[in-house]
Amino acid sequence: MPIVTFVREGKKLDVPAGANLRKVALKAGLPIYKGKDVLLNCRGNMLCGTCRLEVLDKKNVSARSSLEGLTLRGRFLIARKVPDTLRLSCQVTVNGDITVRTRPEVEIDKEETKTRFVLGGIFGFFGLVILAILVILGLDLVKIF
Repeated sequence: MPIVTFVREGKKLDVPAGANLRKVALKAGLPIYKGKDVLLNCRGNMLCGTCRLEVLDKKNVSARSSLEGLTLRGRFLIARKVPDTLRLSCQVTVNGDITVRTRPEVEIDKEETKTRFVLGGIFGFFGLVILAILVILGLDLVKIF
Protein backbone atom coordinates (compact mmCIF):
# COMPACT_ATOMS: atom_id res chain seq x y z
CA MET A 1 0.00 0.00 0.00
CA PRO A 2 1.28 3.47 -0.87
CA ILE A 3 2.26 5.82 1.95
CA VAL A 4 1.22 9.47 1.81
CA THR A 5 3.39 11.74 3.96
CA PHE A 6 1.82 15.03 5.04
CA VAL A 7 4.78 17.32 5.78
CA ARG A 8 2.94 20.17 7.54
CA GLU A 9 0.96 17.83 9.79
CA GLY A 10 3.79 15.35 10.39
CA LYS A 11 1.59 12.36 9.53
CA LYS A 12 1.95 9.31 7.32
CA LEU A 13 -1.05 7.42 6.00
CA ASP A 14 -1.26 4.02 4.35
CA VAL A 15 -3.71 4.32 1.47
CA PRO A 16 -4.95 1.88 -1.13
CA ALA A 17 -3.47 2.28 -4.63
CA GLY A 18 -5.75 4.47 -6.75
CA ALA A 19 -7.13 6.39 -3.76
CA ASN A 20 -8.30 9.99 -4.13
CA LEU A 21 -6.03 12.28 -2.10
CA ARG A 22 -8.79 14.68 -0.97
CA LYS A 23 -10.98 11.85 0.33
CA VAL A 24 -8.04 10.22 2.13
CA ALA A 25 -7.01 13.47 3.83
CA LEU A 26 -10.53 14.39 4.92
CA LYS A 27 -11.21 10.88 6.23
CA ALA A 28 -8.03 11.11 8.33
CA GLY A 29 -9.15 14.51 9.68
CA LEU A 30 -6.29 16.41 8.05
CA PRO A 31 -6.98 20.06 7.18
CA ILE A 32 -6.69 20.68 3.44
CA TYR A 33 -8.69 23.92 3.37
CA LYS A 34 -7.75 27.37 4.68
CA GLY A 35 -10.10 29.66 6.60
CA LYS A 36 -13.50 30.17 4.99
CA ASP A 37 -12.73 27.53 2.35
CA VAL A 38 -13.60 24.88 4.93
CA LEU A 39 -17.23 25.85 4.31
CA LEU A 40 -17.02 27.42 0.85
CA ASN A 41 -15.68 24.69 -1.43
CA CYS A 42 -17.03 22.61 -4.31
CA ARG A 43 -16.81 19.29 -2.41
CA GLY A 44 -14.27 17.81 -4.82
CA ASN A 45 -15.80 18.76 -8.18
CA MET A 46 -12.77 20.74 -9.50
CA LEU A 47 -14.70 24.01 -9.62
CA CYS A 48 -13.16 26.16 -6.90
CA GLY A 49 -9.45 25.39 -6.51
CA THR A 50 -9.54 25.59 -2.71
CA CYS A 51 -8.23 22.06 -2.05
CA ARG A 52 -4.86 22.85 -3.58
CA LEU A 53 -1.71 21.33 -2.19
CA GLU A 54 1.87 20.71 -3.22
CA VAL A 55 2.83 17.21 -4.32
CA LEU A 56 6.55 17.23 -3.68
CA ASP A 57 7.16 13.86 -5.35
CA LYS A 58 4.85 13.85 -8.34
CA LYS A 59 5.95 10.69 -10.13
CA ASN A 60 3.49 8.46 -8.21
CA VAL A 61 0.33 10.49 -8.87
CA SER A 62 -1.99 10.99 -11.81
CA ALA A 63 -1.01 13.68 -14.32
CA ARG A 64 -2.43 17.19 -14.04
CA SER A 65 -5.10 17.82 -16.69
CA SER A 66 -5.39 21.10 -18.60
CA LEU A 67 -8.73 21.78 -16.88
CA GLU A 68 -7.10 21.32 -13.48
CA GLY A 69 -4.40 23.79 -14.54
CA LEU A 70 -7.06 26.36 -15.48
CA THR A 71 -8.81 25.91 -12.13
CA LEU A 72 -5.51 26.33 -10.25
CA ARG A 73 -4.63 29.44 -12.27
CA GLY A 74 -8.00 31.03 -11.59
CA ARG A 75 -10.89 31.33 -13.99
CA PHE A 76 -12.13 34.79 -13.18
CA LEU A 77 -10.41 38.11 -12.49
CA ILE A 78 -7.63 37.06 -10.11
CA ALA A 79 -4.84 34.97 -11.68
CA ARG A 80 -2.42 32.87 -9.64
CA LYS A 81 1.10 31.66 -10.39
CA VAL A 82 1.06 27.87 -10.59
CA PRO A 83 4.26 25.88 -10.00
CA ASP A 84 4.49 22.32 -11.38
CA THR A 85 4.09 20.84 -7.91
CA LEU A 86 0.72 22.53 -7.23
CA ARG A 87 -2.30 20.24 -7.57
CA LEU A 88 -5.94 19.99 -6.58
CA SER A 89 -6.23 17.21 -4.03
CA CYS A 90 -9.62 16.24 -5.48
CA GLN A 91 -7.89 15.39 -8.77
CA VAL A 92 -4.89 13.46 -7.42
CA THR A 93 -4.94 9.67 -7.64
CA VAL A 94 -2.27 8.09 -5.45
CA ASN A 95 -0.34 5.33 -7.28
CA GLY A 96 2.68 5.06 -4.97
CA ASP A 97 4.48 6.74 -2.06
CA ILE A 98 4.17 10.54 -2.15
CA THR A 99 4.96 13.54 0.00
CA VAL A 100 2.55 16.49 0.11
CA ARG A 101 2.34 19.92 1.72
CA THR A 102 -1.20 21.07 2.48
CA ARG A 103 -2.43 24.68 2.34
CA PRO A 104 0.50 26.12 0.33
CA GLU A 105 0.96 29.84 -0.11
CA VAL A 106 -0.05 30.89 -3.62
CA GLU A 107 1.31 33.98 -5.32
CA ILE A 108 -0.95 36.27 -7.36
CA ASP A 109 0.14 36.83 -10.97
CA LYS A 110 -0.13 40.63 -11.01
CA GLU A 111 0.42 41.11 -14.76
CA GLU A 112 -2.19 38.53 -15.78
CA THR A 113 -4.65 39.89 -13.20
CA LYS A 114 -4.17 43.42 -14.53
CA THR A 115 -4.80 42.18 -18.08
CA ARG A 116 -7.96 40.39 -16.96
CA PHE A 117 -9.28 43.55 -15.29
CA VAL A 118 -8.63 45.64 -18.39
CA LEU A 119 -10.30 43.11 -20.69
CA GLY A 120 -13.20 42.77 -18.27
CA GLY A 121 -13.68 46.56 -18.32
CA ILE A 122 -13.58 46.68 -22.11
CA PHE A 123 -16.07 43.84 -22.52
CA GLY A 124 -18.27 45.32 -19.80
CA PHE A 125 -18.32 48.73 -21.49
CA PHE A 126 -19.23 47.32 -24.90
CA GLY A 127 -21.80 45.04 -23.30
CA LEU A 128 -23.50 48.08 -21.76
CA VAL A 129 -23.41 49.93 -25.10
CA ILE A 130 -25.04 46.99 -26.87
CA LEU A 131 -27.62 46.69 -24.10
CA ALA A 132 -28.45 50.40 -24.40
CA ILE A 133 -28.86 50.06 -28.17
CA LEU A 134 -31.19 47.09 -27.71
CA VAL A 135 -33.28 49.01 -25.16
CA ILE A 136 -33.57 52.01 -27.50
CA LEU A 137 -34.55 49.75 -30.41
CA GLY A 138 -37.04 47.98 -28.18
CA LEU A 139 -38.63 51.27 -27.15
CA ASP A 140 -38.88 52.32 -30.82
CA LEU A 141 -40.62 49.03 -31.65
CA VAL A 142 -43.10 49.59 -28.82
CA LYS A 143 -43.97 53.04 -30.30
CA ILE A 144 -44.53 51.50 -33.75
CA PHE A 145 -46.97 48.87 -32.54
